[in-house]
Amino acid sequence: MSLKSIELQVALPRTLEAGKLQEQLQQQGTILQEHASLSVKREEQEQRTKVLKSDLKEIRATLKDQGGNGAANYSRKKQKRIKEEETKKENHPYKGTNIDYCG
Repeated sequence: MSLKSIELQVALPRTLEAGKLQEQLQQQGTILQEHASLSVKREEQEQRTKVLKSDLKEIRATLKDQGGNGAANYSRKKQKRIKEEETKKENHPYKGTNIDYCG
């Protein structure tokens, strides 16, 4: 199949356009992935700052309530809360606590 000079005038510019479109389509996936990862990082950072802000609010509230001993009371309350969470995790709602070894 031989191409005439008129056919080549039409075919060559179209191949260049097709190559550009193909390159753009290939890069679009990586760009979308970058945007997704950036949004996840932003959300994680916002969640971290929210946790820090809520902890600071608790500290300030305890300092106001207790005067100078607020920091010590805050640490006690936090330790107590951690112990309560651990005991909640240990006690399962429907699994028993006894293990029967008498096979």
